[in-house]
Amino acid sequence: MSRDLPVTDAHLQRAYAQMRKPDWPPLDALCDAAKRYALVRARATALANGQVLPPEPAGASPPTTRPAPAAAPHALPQRRRDDTTTFSTRAAQAGEYVHPDE
Repeated sequence: MSRDLPVTDAHLQRAYAQMRKPDWPPLDALCDAAKRYALVRARATALANGQVLPPEPAGASPPTTRPAPAAAPHALPQRRRDDTTTFSTRAAQAGEYVHPDE
């Protein structure tokens, strides 16, 4: 079995120089992105295993001005009932309901 040797900055620089594509970011930005990805991946793994997220930080107070509410779509006017009698479904099913104009 071979023993893994520690990777030095010189190894990283040489490997990056050999593999680099024109659209790749600089090596330090790539290392920073890899660290951030590792943090996000570790949190996702913890969530998948049932860990609960800590509460969101409160941060700064919300702005005092509120945005204007969006205009509601044009709605049809509500119909009013002209008759003052109450409708009973039980009476209508029994045939006892009569309209006022009958």
